[in-house]
Amino acid sequence: MAKRIRPDHSPETRGEMPLGALRVGSRWGKQLREIMDGLPPSVFAGLLSLDGTVLYVNQASLSVITAKLDDVQGKPFDETPWWQFSESARIKLREAIASAAAGVPSRFEFSMYDSVGKPLILDFSIHPVVERGGKIVYLAISASNVTDRKHAEHMLCLTQFGVDHAYGAVFRIAQSGRFLYVNHAGCDLIGFSQDELLNLSVHDIDTRITGAEWPQRWDDLKAQGALRFESIYRRRDGTEIPIEGSASYLEYEGEEYSFVYVVDVTQRKLHEEKIRRLAYYDEVTGLPNRTFLRQELESLLDTSQHIRHPVVLMEIELIHLRDVNFTFGQDNGDRLLNEVGARISRMLREKEFVARVGNVQFAVVLPDLATASAPARALQLLEALEAPFPVANISYELGARIGIALFPGHATDVDTLLRKADVALYQAKQSGQRHATYRADQDPYQLGRLEMIGRVRRAIVEGQFQLYCQPKLDLRTNQIVGAEALVRWQHPDLGLVAPDQFVPLIESTDLIHFLTQFMLEAAVSQCYSWEQHGIHIPLAVNLSPRNLTEPDLVSNLQYLLTTWGAKPGWLGIEITEGTLLKDPVAAIAELHRLHEMGIRLFIDDFGTGYSSLSYLMRLPVDVIKIDHGFTMNMLHDKGAAAIVKSTIELAHNLGMSVVAEGAESREICDTLLALGCDEAQGYFISPPIPAERFVEWLSSSGYQCMSDSSSPVH
Repeated sequence: MAKRIRPDHSPETRGEMPLGALRVGSRWGKQLREIMDGLPPSVFAGLLSLDGTVLYVNQASLSVITAKLDDVQGKPFDETPWWQFSESARIKLREAIASAAAGVPSRFEFSMYDSVGKPLILDFSIHPVVERGGKIVYLAISASNVTDRKHAEHMLCLTQFGVDHAYGAVFRIAQSGRFLYVNHAGCDLIGFSQDELLNLSVHDIDTRITGAEWPQRWDDLKAQGALRFESIYRRRDGTEIPIEGSASYLEYEGEEYSFVYVVDVTQRKLHEEKIRRLAYYDEVTGLPNRTFLRQELESLLDTSQHIRHPVVLMEIELIHLRDVNFTFGQDNGDRLLNEVGARISRMLREKEFVARVGNVQFAVVLPDLATASAPARALQLLEALEAPFPVANISYELGARIGIALFPGHATDVDTLLRKADVALYQAKQSGQRHATYRADQDPYQLGRLEMIGRVRRAIVEGQFQLYCQPKLDLRTNQIVGAEALVRWQHPDLGLVAPDQFVPLIESTDLIHFLTQFMLEAAVSQCYSWEQHGIHIPLAVNLSPRNLTEPDLVSNLQYLLTTWGAKPGWLGIEITEGTLLKDPVAAIAELHRLHEMGIRLFIDDFGTGYSSLSYLMRLPVDVIKIDHGFTMNMLHDKGAAAIVKSTIELAHNLGMSVVAEGAESREICDTLLALGCDEAQGYFISPPIPAERFVEWLSSSGYQCMSDSSSPVH
């Protein structure tokens, strides 16, 4: 409907030019401008002529495009900056102007950008302004900034769409527990239609809450504002599913609500159970594994500590399982492991359990067993395991051994108890027994061992090791013809540490390589120093079995000799018979390479180790050293004397020289000479001497050394 505005009848308003009616001096125009400019900043207003020319727009309209009235007044409205962003909006405007000029108002929305590039959405309307006689004289325009409202409406729609189509179930619940809203996922989760579910309450589907308990649950939610929970929901078909959800409390216009988000965690629970099985149970036997064992022992030891009950831990090792795997295949081996686990389980009483803790190891936990009964129970288990097992249609005797550790006598914590059961099993294996109970005096793996290894590592870095030399005497010429290079450890706090306190500890570690390298470098550099003073005394360095298998041994020795300009004859290498045990073929090949370099080779402690004559014939050995245990006892032990005599004869027949260790007296030296022994080494001649004092000792000892470096080197 056309708007009617009563203009005043002053002369200024009776002219035919509408623009003149809005002159600054016009009272009616002034009033109209004040009305338009007094509108809220979000309301744009103005007047157009019937052909769409701008007569006036308020300041709110101008501010959005940062313009002045003169910039737009008198111009076609559709060519002003408000309409430059959309041709379709401009077309709508032209149609609206034509309609309004014909008496029909229009309204539509359009988009634009303000002067700083911010997008705006405007609700635009245009109305005809009619005089009393019904003549349309102006077109009134107005626009409201509805950007924020449109954004809110869009976000609301988007949110509602998102909730309706959310992956998880969404419920809106009343204070009474009745469902007020459910999305599509919620219907799918429970199996009810939306109409059906809106007639139900929470306790109708939640198996862990009753109608009587609901008020307290609501009060808890209201007090905390939000809750996370797990439960079991009952579906329409009666099946139950595990769920996980979060609930939030909301009060709106005096009403209390809760929004609940729920997801089905059936698959996750199945995965968790599978992971738990993998984490706590052995895949082959289905028995508990080491992780389960540790947790159960933690709890058991804690309880037993309070009630003062003992606990027996047995570690069982199967002896011949590898033979089964290699002969009959892994599948038969796994079936055998299953039968072993079942057989042990049948032997156990209430509260006792078995776990598989290694490839061929099982652990048995026996609470409340009297410690004196532990060996008897171990024998019962061994007898059960030694009975034949059916494997691939044959009867196979497996065999086992057991290590026993006791709580609280051997340990009061899980780690130590497990370790001592391992050590007891090792002790049984070493002693050839079927079972053994832990003994501290036979435990080589005490904490002090690790501490000592750590100290050795620091000692190598800090240069705490020293070279000592023990002379070798030629019994026929009474000359010093060589020396054995020995290591001594001068610790800043412990003082002088004997080799037997640290060398055995590091022989199974890489530290032995660093220690041997130190000894080789110290020996060659010491020989170089002696050579500069005309003293020709070769040094023999001991190698461990690990040193002999080092791939760079020969090349490192060649580099070392080249560095000092040393002759191979300056250096000797001493090895024990046990060096050959692990890989005789490789060891013999390495010894041949050393021999080809010109380095003399010694078999140390002969008679105490492997003593294989077949290997001895194949070794490129120059010297056999008789162990001091035989030499020191030969004067009063006929057996020792026979070994010394036969060793000397054997070595000479094989073209080797003989050095007897343990020459502790003149009588021993004389006897060795009478038996044809070549050299002697022992405290009667000299104890080990610091290398830097060796020349001083030589000058005062009364012995001579070879002065011609071309003479045979011993």
